[in-house]
Amino acid sequence: MSDDAATSMTTMTGHQLDDLLALDVDALDTAGLRTVIAQVARWSGRLASFESRLRERQRTLLAGAGPATPPGSDGERPAPTPPPGMLDGLLGVSPAEGRRRDARADVLARIPALRELLEAGRISVEHVDQVANCGRNVHPDLAAAFWACAPEITALSSCSQPGALRRRLDAIVTRLAVAAGVDRAERRRQMTRLGHRLDPATGMGRIWGELDPDLYERFTAILERSVRGRTDAAAPSIDWIRAHALVDVMTAGAAAGSGGSPVPAVSVLIDLDTLVTGLHDAGICEYADGMALDVATARQMACEANIIPIVLGGGRRLLDVGHSRRLATVAQRQALAAVHASCAIEGCTVPFDRCEIHHLDPWENGGRTDLANLIP
Repeated sequence: MSDDAATSMTTMTGHQLDDLLALDVDALDTAGLRTVIAQVARWSGRLASFESRLRERQRTLLAGAGPATPPGSDGERPAPTPPPGMLDGLLGVSPAEGRRRDARADVLARIPALRELLEAGRISVEHVDQVANCGRNVHPDLAAAFWACAPEITALSSCSQPGALRRRLDAIVTRLAVAAGVDRAERRRQMTRLGHRLDPATGMGRIWGELDPDLYERFTAILERSVRGRTDAAAPSIDWIRAHALVDVMTAGAAAGSGGSPVPAVSVLIDLDTLVTGLHDAGICEYADGMALDVATARQMACEANIIPIVLGGGRRLLDVGHSRRLATVAQRQALAAVHASCAIEGCTVPFDRCEIHHLDPWENGGRTDLANLIP
């Protein structure tokens, strides 16, 4: 684009943006606030889409860059190519954020319909990032089939919150894996990794990694149980509590020996037909937080675990305790986890394990601590 064209574009759109920014936000009523938010969503989507095009152009220029060319007969050198990471530097984003935006640009180039939704403000960049994450982690043998599902991915993105979209994309991959006979669970197990080091710049220790779903669910079950058992009144944040809880769990496990580590309680939602005969169109097989679970892994867990049948409510587990206690029991939390993957408030994606159990009919007004009256 020439400088004149860029200036023209800035002039055409700049007045609209200036008018938007000049609004008196404190004077907006509910209807006005809704209208302005919709305009902001469109602007945000258009800018994100435009940046993705810039990243595509930067990539094209870098791909076409060859060795330095000597001056021609007229003494002029060819136009310089952009240095790698130029956009990230100019925008002031980290390399990790730059890679995330590059992946976003890849998705928008693959699925133009998603770009249209983004520019119209009907989806957010988080929707596109969910598609990018799923596409990046899909098995190589399934990649072509996954991107061929572009119409379905677009339709799901237009009617789903980002958290729900992740579950639906996982369902697509699981369906493709079943049809192609790909062992998705083994692929994820091979991708598991963990690293740690002391960061000389901050003097702080860093821990990072990726766990296959089975390891992750067991890890979070133990960690969050330890977090709920702590009473650090002066803790600066929940992340601070988790860090100390993690060290406490690891220390306790090491002290107890190889057989003394805590046993995690992991909730799995699966219908009997899927467990016995395999995944089918109406089947479900996932962890309590909505993460997809391979049927083979669920069967292995069923063989090795102490099964607590939530649906049956057996084993002398009380699911209704009336006014005998105010807080939900462990059995009630397990039963609710089988129904709710996250907070029950529409649009909220906080995982179930980080929710408190709420009485629909308040306890103060005589509400009972019965399963039907409880919600995360």
